[in-house]
Amino acid sequence: MVELVPEVMPYVYEVLKSCRSTFFFLDCGCGLGKWGMIIKHEVLVDKELWSLNKEYFLVGCDVWKPYLLELRNLKVYDELVKCDVAFLPFKKEAFHLVLMTEVLEHVGKKKGYKTINEAMRITRRRIILSTPSYFFHVCKGTRLVNPYDEHFSIWTATDFSRLGFKVRGVGSRVRIPGLGAFLPLNPIALSRLSTPMQLILNLLGSLFLALARSIVPISRCILAIKDKKDYES
Repeated sequence: MVELVPEVMPYVYEVLKSCRSTFFFLDCGCGLGKWGMIIKHEVLVDKELWSLNKEYFLVGCDVWKPYLLELRNLKVYDELVKCDVAFLPFKKEAFHLVLMTEVLEHVGKKKGYKTINEAMRITRRRIILSTPSYFFHVCKGTRLVNPYDEHFSIWTATDFSRLGFKVRGVGSRVRIPGLGAFLPLNPIALSRLSTPMQLILNLLGSLFLALARSIVPISRCILAIKDKKDYES
């Protein structure tokens, strides 16, 4: 989900820049390594991080072995681990940051809460979670048929706030009759708008996007962040 990237990265940077030692990062449910690639690229091009001589160690874990085999060839992560997200084989507070995007909906609610507890156990500084704000079935026929791709649960902002997470919505799933797409429209398409109707749709898309941040039920995705109360860099 492209809308997540600008929302998540500031929270990643905040932890990364404050670390006095090597930054240990876990991408939990890493899939095909999207977040590992993003973080590596962003760190490589960030001149401020280069000037601070920041070192980082990226770990990716997933239950689906074919993903890990592909990632091994791409060398996105410094280490890859095959495991169940509810039983993470890492020591207490092993990572400064645990990122778990689009994972919880793939397990039942009971297992999901255990997964969150596991993530909190192994993080030293911060945990970042995201999950769709509505239920949908996954279409089959992807390049790699992953039996773990099916959705089994739906989460609400209340589920996370009760656990002490700060919650916000990301993206808008409001549809305008006659338009088959989510709003806001694609940024590239928006740059080419010229007619009054197109400009109105642009404004409506921006409005719904802003509203979705605080009105989570109309968002496409829930973003939840929690910091450890007491921590050391």
